[in-house]
Order: sequence, then C-alpha cells, then structure tokens
Amino acid sequence: MYQGCELMKLERFEQSLIRDNEERMIRLFPFIMGASLLMLTLSFLVDDLKEIKWINGFLFTYSLLAILAGFLISLEKELMRMQIFQHVTVLVFLSWGTLMLGFKPESVISYFDFVIVFVVCGVIIQMKWQYWVIYFVLDLCTLIFITPFVHRIDENITVTIISVIVFVAMIIYMNYLFYNQSLSNYRINCKLHEHRQELERKVSEKTEALLNSERFMTREIALLLTTVLEYYDEYTKGHSESVALISQMLAKALGFDLAQQKEIYWAGLIHDIGKIHIDKELLNKPAKLNAEEYEIIKRHTNHGYEMTKNSEALKEIATIIRYHHEKFDGTGYPDGIKGNDIPLASQIIAVADAWDVMRSDRTYRKALTLENARLELIKGSGTQFSPQLVVVFLDLECASTTS
Repeated sequence: MYQGCELMKLERFEQSLIRDNEERMIRLFPFIMGASLLMLTLSFLVDDLKEIKWINGFLFTYSLLAILAGFLISLEKELMRMQIFQHVTVLVFLSWGTLMLGFKPESVISYFDFVIVFVVCGVIIQMKWQYWVIYFVLDLCTLIFITPFVHRIDENITVTIISVIVFVAMIIYMNYLFYNQSLSNYRINCKLHEHRQELERKVSEKTEALLNSERFMTREIALLLTTVLEYYDEYTKGHSESVALISQMLAKALGFDLAQQKEIYWAGLIHDIGKIHIDKELLNKPAKLNAEEYEIIKRHTNHGYEMTKNSEALKEIATIIRYHHEKFDGTGYPDGIKGNDIPLASQIIAVADAWDVMRSDRTYRKALTLENARLELIKGSGTQFSPQLVVVFLDLECASTTS
C-alpha cells in the first residue's frame, strides 16, 4: 500500500514537473531567441564566425517556433505533447552545444553558447536521469555524423569526444541536482498538504461538535420554554407535542426527507413559544376574546419569530413559526400572505394545529367528534387550509383510524 502511494505521488510529481518545465521554457525562450538573433547577426558580420551562421540561424528559428508551439501546447494543457516538446528541445540544445565544440571551444561566443545549453538542459528542463542515456547516445551521433567541422578535430578527435562526455556529464549532474531538489520540495509540500488537511479535518470535526452541542443546548432550552408555556397556558398542555407529531407525519407523507421532517417536528413543538410574551390571564381567559384582546393574542407569531430568528439552531424554524397562522385565502396573520407564498411547512403546521385544537376539550367547548372535525377541515379547504394538504391529511387520518 505504501509503495502504491509513493508511485502515485511520483506520477503526480512528474506531471507537475512537466507543467513547471513548460512554464519556465515559455519565460526563457524570448531571451534565447534574442541571444540567438544577436549571435546570428555577429555570424554575418564577423568573418571568423561565418562558418557557424547556419547553426545560430537554426537556433533562432527553433526558438521562434518554440515560443509559438509552447504557448499553444500550454493552452491545450496536454501533458504528452508538453513532454515530447521538452524532449525535442533538450536534444536541439545539446546538439547545438556539441556542434559548437567542433568550432573554436576557446572562443567567447562558444562560452556564451555553453552557458545557454547548461541553463536550458541542466536547470530549466528537469527530467529523470534515465532519459539522459538516450540523449548522450544521440549527442555523440550528432558529433560524429552531423558536424561540418570534423576537419577541425581530425587531429584530436579523442580530446573532443572526451570534451563532449564531460560537457554532457556536467549537464546530467546539474539536472540531477535540480531534479532531486524539486522532488524533495514536492514531497515536503505533499507532507505539508496532508498535515494541513488533517488539521482542517480535526478543526472541522471540533467545530461541528461544538455547533451540534450548541444546537442541542438551544433546542433543549426551547423545549424547556415550551414546557414552561404548557404550565403557563393550560390550553397548550400536550398540544405542542401533538402538533409536532401530526406535522411530522404529514411531512413524511408529502415526501420530505428526514432532516426536513425533523425540522418540521421542532417547528410544531415550539410553534406557540411566542405566547410566553402574552399575559397569562389573557391566555387562560374562559370567555370569548374581544377584538383588542384577539389582536394581542395574534402577536404571538411575531414574538416567536423574534425569539428564534437569531439562533443558529432555530433560525430555519423561525419563518415557519411566523407564518403558521396565515390562511390559504390571504385572510390570516401576521402578513396576510396567501396560497403558495405561505411556506409549505407553515401550511402543514396550520392543518396540524387546527386539527388538534378541534379534537381537544376547551373550557368553552367540548372536543369535536371525529366526523365533525373532518367536516370542519373540509369546510376550511381552499380558504383557511391548502386543499392538497387537507386531502393528504384526511387520507392519513382515515387510514390510521381504520387500521
């Protein structure tokens, strides 16, 4: 397993290195093109350099084409083409440097050429050392079969070959150093990335645990307030739990996922929490409320919204609480919105709330019979309640009573 991971890392490193090589080449080639143009110009002006004008002309042409090709290949972002382009570039520059050894190795221009070859092949384009075996063989072929300056080295071919070997060996060693440094840096970056991911994971887990703890505590406090409300308002005893269960059942029948069902359950459980802000005697008044008192009672939806909207654990429920007394025809409160403008979760709680109230005893009346409660729900369909929800709820209710 460990070796497999290492191989994957090496493969990713090679891909990354190809892209880095391409980027460095694109930056360097304008300079090389300018330098080769300068040497080409000198080749025409200086008699002693006329023999190598075709070499510098070739390098200038290749540099110009390489800039265009490198730019197009980098746009395509195709690694195979990038790698082939880099291999060709190394061979071109090695051959160029070797050909210059056939000219006057002691001349200033040859030194300048060698520096460019060292930079391009040893630093800019970093590759595995295995590739250099192929490069070395091809470079010797260049020396023996291509150079037009063989007549200059007939007397001391051994020295020239040794020079080429030393020349290539220095480039290989330089490339080896930079390649391994890049590999080392990549491994360090991988380790740092893994450590950062691990730290982020641990921080995320701790943060989530704290948030869950906060949500749990907040909802526990909300549940406690609901319990207090049940002692505060005698009409709500058991009512909140019934509304929550009916709402959850209706949400499940409508295809809500588990998270949404849980959210609607909590909304049903604390839908009347805003009544804590209303005078206890008014809440428990046995007689019919007058218009002014009814307006005060209606404020409990806004009170509930204000109590929950800033809580991280309850803010999703706040809107549901605010609109659970809106009516389908727009005659409800607090905002008088209608139809599908009312959140579906609020419409669900409205049906569940009304059903539990109708089926519960009040000081001013007895609980409605099952049949009368059904008729009242049908009567309110399209005015107080969503017709679709009424149908779904009655189907569920009928199924539960017959089972």
